[in-house]
Amino acid sequence: SGYFANNVFFPAERAAVSVLTNNDFAFPDHLTDQLAAAILPPPPSLARARAVFAALSAGHINRAWFTPDGADYFTPQVLTDLHGSLPKLGAVQSITLQGTGKRGGFDTTDWQVHCTHRTVRVVERSTPNGLIEQFLILPTGS
Repeated sequence: SGYFANNVFFPAERAAVSVLTNNDFAFPDHLTDQLAAAILPPPPSLARARAVFAALSAGHINRAWFTPDGADYFTPQVLTDLHGSLPKLGAVQSITLQGTGKRGGFDTTDWQVHCTHRTVRVVERSTPNGLIEQFLILPTGS
């Protein structure tokens, strides 16, 4: 008896993705994001997310990528803990963009990181000038 629609514009790429449903219970937002990821070039933020995840898996970070508060979180103990746990997920197979938004003055990017043994969610919060304030690695479903 109804429908949902989602129309997202990508001005820099001179493209748009539109998804229509013919019911009132299927939400098209996730499908719109997946289609956009399939047809548009990967955003520069994807390469950075991959690099940060790889660095944390190896037990180090490039502190220039982070705000002072963001960098301060990654103490030697935190980096050791991440180096001990992230490699157990297996090799990164793909990283998919789940969504973007704003929260508390930060640009928020929600990623899903598909590894050989498990998939995790990464929530990245960055300042408008691109420095990372938070890079949260969470179990899927969080």
